[in-house]
Amino acid sequence: MKKLMKNLMELLIEEEKQNFPLEREIANNKGVLGGNEVASEEDSIELVAPSAEADKSEDNIEERPMKKRRKLQRSLASEVVDRRARLRARRLVPTRMRTASMHSYMRDARTEDEWSSEWLPLDVPMDDHLEEGEEREDETETEPLELNKLAVESNSVEELLGRVVAEEWDEQLWVKELECAELWRSLLDEKYIHKKKEIECKDLLVDINNAQKVIVELRGTLELLRKGFERKFKRPEELTANLAARDQLHVTKLASRAKELVDCKAV
Repeated sequence: MKKLMKNLMELLIEEEKQNFPLEREIANNKGVLGGNEVASEEDSIELVAPSAEADKSEDNIEERPMKKRRKLQRSLASEVVDRRARLRARRLVPTRMRTASMHSYMRDARTEDEWSSEWLPLDVPMDDHLEEGEEREDETETEPLELNKLAVESNSVEELLGRVVAEEWDEQLWVKELECAELWRSLLDEKYIHKKKEIECKDLLVDINNAQKVIVELRGTLELLRKGFERKFKRPEELTANLAARDQLHVTKLASRAKELVDCKAV
């Protein structure tokens, strides 16, 4: 990742360095004054080469922390998208139409120069206008080459950005695959535990059914024992009742005999 980001920044810095001489040439061409033009303070402004700033930015980029790399990637992506939009807008217009429009523009400029030359004095030379026309023709010839260079550079930057994005997607996909594998393992463990619990529940149901059967059998035996105990408990009661009746008869017999004895003594 660090190497790819470094390559991206080096390509952008080289692109700025290549664009700088073009801006310098445009500024120099603007510096050439025509017959009726006057030098101003705005034209005297010179461009400064961004080589030192580029070196400083390179050092700063190496020292940046991991948190700021996302912002840098977003800015690079937005710059690449803007450049692609510009290149597409330029590619939509064919080169023949561009050259034709430039030639028509040159013809209009020449007619304007001719009309203005009628009003100019004869002492003013017309070489400046001819030089401007030649410079414009050179610019029209160099435009497709510059566009091709920009297209190649933008494609290389896009390829690097694509690699960076692909690597990030691969890392995220790898992390997600690991998470999915862990989830599958946990799911298999849960399924195994669920099956084990189902088997245990089935065993418990069998044990419960067996216990219910045993309870029913025990209730039957308990009922039989209770009936036998009641029978055995009723027998002593019957015996005690019989003994009480016998005692009562014996008492009555003794009482009758005592009366008989008393009567015998009285006689």
